[in-house]
Amino acid sequence: MAAVGTTFDSGSVLGDRFVLSSRLGTGASARVFLATDLRRQCPVAVKVLHESLASDARFVQQFERESRLVASLHHDHIVTVIDAGTVDVDEMAVPFIVTEYYAGGSLASLLDSGALLDAAQVASVGAQAAGALAHAHRQGLVHRDVKPSNLLFDAAGRLALADFGIARAIASASATEPTDAGAGATRYASPEQVMGRSAEPRTDVYSLALVLVEAATGTVPLLGDSPVATMGRRVREDVEIPDALAPLRAALIAATDREPDKRCDAADLGEALEAAASELPAPEPLPLAPVISTGDDTAELLVDRSGGSVRILGAAPLGSSGEGSGHGSGEGPGHGSGEGPGHEVGAGSGVGPVDGASGADQIDLRSSEQSSHGSVSGAGVSAGGAGSGDSESDEFGRDSIAVAEEYRALDSARPVSLGVVDPLDAAPVGATIDPDKGVGSRRGRRRRWFAAVAVLLLLALSGGAAWWFFVRVPTHTVPDWVGSQLEEATSQAESNGWVVGDPERVRRDGTTTGQVLAQNPSPGTDLSEGEPVSFTVSDGPTLTAVPSLAGMPEPEARAQIESAGLALGSRTTTFDEDVPAGSVVAASPAPGSPAPDDEGRVPKQTAIDLVVSDGPAPRVVPDGIVGVTLEEAQAALGAVQLVAEPTEEYSSSIDKGVVIRSDTAPGSELPRGSAVVLVVSAGPEPIVVPDVTGSTGTAAAAELESRGFTVSGIEGSPSGTVLATDPPAGESRLPGAQVRIFTRSG
Repeated sequence: MAAVGTTFDSGSVLGDRFVLSSRLGTGASARVFLATDLRRQCPVAVKVLHESLASDARFVQQFERESRLVASLHHDHIVTVIDAGTVDVDEMAVPFIVTEYYAGGSLASLLDSGALLDAAQVASVGAQAAGALAHAHRQGLVHRDVKPSNLLFDAAGRLALADFGIARAIASASATEPTDAGAGATRYASPEQVMGRSAEPRTDVYSLALVLVEAATGTVPLLGDSPVATMGRRVREDVEIPDALAPLRAALIAATDREPDKRCDAADLGEALEAAASELPAPEPLPLAPVISTGDDTAELLVDRSGGSVRILGAAPLGSSGEGSGHGSGEGPGHGSGEGPGHEVGAGSGVGPVDGASGADQIDLRSSEQSSHGSVSGAGVSAGGAGSGDSESDEFGRDSIAVAEEYRALDSARPVSLGVVDPLDAAPVGATIDPDKGVGSRRGRRRRWFAAVAVLLLLALSGGAAWWFFVRVPTHTVPDWVGSQLEEATSQAESNGWVVGDPERVRRDGTTTGQVLAQNPSPGTDLSEGEPVSFTVSDGPTLTAVPSLAGMPEPEARAQIESAGLALGSRTTTFDEDVPAGSVVAASPAPGSPAPDDEGRVPKQTAIDLVVSDGPAPRVVPDGIVGVTLEEAQAALGAVQLVAEPTEEYSSSIDKGVVIRSDTAPGSELPRGSAVVLVVSAGPEPIVVPDVTGSTGTAAAAELESRGFTVSGIEGSPSGTVLATDPPAGESRLPGAQVRIFTRSG
């Protein structure tokens, strides 16, 4: 990993929004800065990837994919991704991520301060972290790198899990990998991880359980004297739960089973920890180690490979100018700075100016397995060979040069894509190399011969284990994905560490959109992680034109749909003033179906919904057609396309021509054009003039008036016999009509 650190200064602005204030830390994959969000006016953490990773196209592609997935996580105990983008560095787009800022520091910084947690505090921290993992696992995400530096706290002590997706992206990088892949990555690794198997949700559970034990004891369980020894212990031994965590013993034993299938999941672990916490006193506030704005950087080895040999010149802080700063560096404080050596490795700096041409070298290293916490102070020695004397060899007879040769030997036997392997053991703290005595003298040459023999013996003895853990690329058998959905196949392939390219899309009848039609490699192939997998995927059946069905009788329209290779969808009806009842008003693809293309085509077997006419809408009989003249009632009915059908009825109380009643009540619905019967007054009913001949005039007058007539006069003697009437008997006249009586005189 190239040294970085001078690219950005205080006041630099990323994305026209985030103003960098100071560096919080530097890890194996990124630098982390404290910044101000100009839009929200609040502090944020900005993680800028190292250029060595940004130049790896496969890493960037995987990183962006993982970032999108992580940004979709919304949980109280998962660090929220606020924004992401790229920044130009030396004509290269370097990705960065912006997250919430957690000022309370990390669990790593808390442990580095010398503090430990009691059982109640461990239960609280563990339940929060387990809840975050359970949420992510339900979304199909595995963290892969659970460790103290990724457990962050806000100022109130609320925990949030950081760096989801970073480990997965690094694992898929084709050319660049953090230099701590050998030692640091094994510190919290599960048995299946050290055996080269794919990480799964229960892998995170095991790592979290190791972190919780360390939080209470200050020591990571099952650490060996070397990475290989650590891996061997993880595979062979069970985790012992200390007495300090006795109330949590059952939960932690279930979380550290060596067999993933027998191990509890994150949700079960969280419930078990909460149940245990309910039996414990309320936890005291955590002894937080807040993040300061001038956090130390992790260190890099300065190596000189000139002259055909490997020489470690010293350890310098990332981003330093080469001048001795005199401060040691342990874990980068919080906010993802621990994805590199972080909490696992502390490297003392404090070297003076280093001049590669002078041949001066100075080293102050320690193995990640030798110390859990604290810092290693550097023994500053000036350039030009002014040292402290002969360096002492370690218990294996190796000096610093031998350690460097181990680096080179293991590195040359390992694929470039897997990065640099850490030495199996590091030189003791404070070991120095005197160039005057260690390079040119006979003693120095003899020491190199012993070191070379030791290296060869060590490689011979641990070659199998080293190959298994460091060199071997895990392989998996390719499943048969044909017939499954692309999303499912892609998820399975990526979980096995394979790289899925853009699928080839074709149309084929009898298939569904997204269905895998072919794959490469074929099922049953043994394929190494990092290799490509490609799919041929269906875009659905072939296309066909939707026939024009409007106005067509429904039976004929259905036949047209079937002959076009389409499916019958739903049928609905509607009133239509123009389309006859039983004919199609409209036809369209069912909701959710692909929209027709520019040529009006849709995939075969697309369901076509029909809207069928029920004829014109019914008409409502209006108010105001009774008590008005027939002409007025006819106009009101005609306005709603109904017809008046009048009949007459005599009425002595309603004027002639006025509607007495209707046979259909107002508000009733009738088909368009229906007749409404109206009863119209014909006026009073006529009455018949009675036959009063033979009666006396006086009696006849009385009879006529009783029948409703008016007697206009008697011609003759009122006592005479009636001879006739005018109008004559038998004729009809309206009530009140005048009748004249004629009598015989004398």
